[in-house]
Amino acid sequence: MSELDVVERAVLITMAELGLGSCARHMKNATILDEVSARHGISPSYAWQALVYVSRPWMVNVPLVDFLGNNGTPSNPPAEPRYTESRLTPFGELLATAALEGSHSLPVRLINGTLYVGGDHPPFSALSVIETLRAAAIGIVDRTRLITHLGLPTLPSGCAVDADWPRFWAGESVQAILESSIVRTRDRIIIEGFPPSVGAESVVEQIKGLLRRGDGPWTARGVMNTSIGPQERVEVLIVGDAGTKELVASLRTMWPLRIEATIQIPMPIEGIIEETINGLGLDRERVLDELMLAVESTR
Repeated sequence: MSELDVVERAVLITMAELGLGSCARHMKNATILDEVSARHGISPSYAWQALVYVSRPWMVNVPLVDFLGNNGTPSNPPAEPRYTESRLTPFGELLATAALEGSHSLPVRLINGTLYVGGDHPPFSALSVIETLRAAAIGIVDRTRLITHLGLPTLPSGCAVDADWPRFWAGESVQAILESSIVRTRDRIIIEGFPPSVGAESVVEQIKGLLRRGDGPWTARGVMNTSIGPQERVEVLIVGDAGTKELVASLRTMWPLRIEATIQIPMPIEGIIEETINGLGLDRERVLDELMLAVESTR
């Protein structure tokens, strides 16, 4: 639980103390923020940002808060606290319970990372994290085998990640390339899986600028934001094959569809896994079973 920052921890504990478990009725976010301020002395604006961030499935792999109402999009803010409500997800409830009991900690940083708050720890698939911890619990501690279980970082937006992986797994800070998915069909180019904090509206404006400048031989009928809810997506309508290959190549190197970011884990991966296993406590098999159930119920 110490892997959460102080504001996230305060929000989760307050919601648990208010009885806002995963099966409870949602409560007005304005009331929750008032309670966080009264109990922990944290400004409602800071608590609001933390609550929103950990509730958004495009920012964290497994949300900690079940948000009811307009939660915004990567391009737009949520509705105000007095118009929205929240309760804990099963994963958030499990984290809050562990904090209140003080009996063990859970691998929330491995699962959700810290990129969503401007940090450099990338997230990993929750199911892969649990599989890796189960393997380590029975004595698999070799780096190569642990990496095979864990896999590469998995960002909630679905963007691809590439880096100097040997240095990364050794705990070194490395520059990563985060790239969107760009697929050409018969009459359009479909772009999705944006890097963190990149919204469809900013992508549309960048592509419009590229098309207006006429830097290449391509022709296009326009660019549209075709996002549905939090699933951000942009489509470029094309005319025939003339210049399309060049346009796709230009898009693949264009900011913000391709960005650089520093990523790092705090120590070699085998050390992180060992520390995480120790944090699960003596009854680690039960804790991992509960974690699996909570993750699957949240997803």
